[in-house]
Amino acid sequence: GAIIDSDVILAKASNAFIVGFNVKANPKVANLAQKEQIEVQYYSIIYDLIDSIRDRMEGMLEPEIKEEIMGDLEVKGIFKISKLGNIAGCFVLNGKVNKDFRVRVYRNNEEVFEGKIKNLKRLKEDVTQ
Repeated sequence: GAIIDSDVILAKASNAFIVGFNVKANPKVANLAQKEQIEVQYYSIIYDLIDSIRDRMEGMLEPEIKEEIMGDLEVKGIFKISKLGNIAGCFVLNGKVNKDFRVRVYRNNEEVFEGKIKNLKRLKEDVTQ
């Protein structure tokens, strides 16, 4: 149907915009939308309307980052190897550790490292968990 003043009021209340397909707003409604700073878009080709809505929706989405603590470790010693860099010898206090986990290392409640586990060993054999 046609764009009416209640559409503008609803768009204002929900912080939205108005889309018209093969319709135009009458001058009174267009003035109200401009006064309320509501964007009104008009389309006559459905594919343009779909593309515009898809672009707006993709722009509104923010990546959801979920952080979950899977375990706690205590660093027992740091070994320096020239070809590899620093290696932390750790003891698992609780939970579990997988090779593909991201980790944070803290010293005196201050973060000193954040990154991914490159290699995980138990004694001298490679393990994944």
